[in-house]
Amino acid sequence: MKIINAHYEGNAYISTVAIPTTKVECGMLQKLKYNLISDKLEICNWHPEWLGKDLAVWYANTLGYSNVDFINNEEYMEVTNDPEYGNYKITATPSNLECIIAGYRMIGRHRKVAMILKKIKQLGIEDTVSNMVPGHQ
Repeated sequence: MKIINAHYEGNAYISTVAIPTTKVECGMLQKLKYNLISDKLEICNWHPEWLGKDLAVWYANTLGYSNVDFINNEEYMEVTNDPEYGNYKITATPSNLECIIAGYRMIGRHRKVAMILKKIKQLGIEDTVSNMVPGHQ
C-alpha cells in the first residue's frame, strides 16, 4: 500500500489517499468497501450490514467502533453507550486506508497493521484515521 498526501488546487485541506499495491489489498477494498455501496440515493450509501450479522459486527469493531448493535440487513448498524457521542448509527463510509487496516486485522496480519500504524504516525495523519485502536463488543 502506498500512502499519498494530496493537496488539490482550490482546497484548503490535504487529502490522505491509500493506494492498494497488492491483490490482497485490492480484494479487501472491493469486498469491504466498493461491494457494499448501493446505487440508491440515501443518507449513506455504504452498507456494512449487507455482510451479515457476525461479519458486519466484527468489521465494525476492526473499524474502531465499540458496542455495535446489528438490527437487520436493511437498517444501519448502531453504536450504543459511546462515552463521547452517546448512541448513533454508523453512516460514515470509511477511507481506503481504514478499510485496508480493518482487512488486515480481520485476516490476522497484526504485524502488517503495526507497520501501517507506525507509518501513519510518522506522517502525522493519525487524526484522520478512525481505527488506530480497534473497537470491542
